Amino acid sequence: MASARVNPNSISYTAAVGACGKVGQWRRALSLLSSMREAELEPEATPYGYAISACEKGGRWQQALSLISEMGELRLEASFVVYTCGVRACGRYGPWQQALSLLCGMGGVAVEADLVAYKEVIDACEYGQQWQHAPVLVREFGSAAFFTMSDRWSLCSAQVSTSKALEHVPV
Repeated sequence: MASARVNPNSISYTAAVGACGKVGQWRRALSLLSSMREAELEPEATPYGYAISACEKGGRWQQALSLISEMGELRLEASFVVYTCGVRACGRYGPWQQALSLLCGMGGVAVEADLVAYKEVIDACEYGQQWQHAPVLVREFGSAAFFTMSDRWSLCSAQVSTSKALEHVPV
């Protein structure tokens, strides 16, 4: 019996990149994105988002930022989830300034930062021992009308835990 060859399409590539994103297989996700380009398939935001998630899980903040930049060049709309993955990757594995820069850049592309993005940037400031930025973020976050009182409380709790953690840092 002759074996049938099925040509991959955008749907199959997106599914494969999504699977890689769930388990942090960033190399494979980037390879699949590259294969999509070689196959001259129309670029879409979803597989990019999955690849950015894979990079975030794999601690590859540079690759996550590169993909976000590439999305802009291709005029693909990045969601707040994409930006939050980038913020998280920078905050946990890269320089805190990059996380803050991404958060600030969200407004420039009509993406509203959510509670998770702000908390990730505060965590990034904590990791980078830059606690002095946390109050500014809390004030900015607190002025956003669409956040609930519970959201504001959660963010303030993150700031307090950051401040308490820094009390034990030798000066």
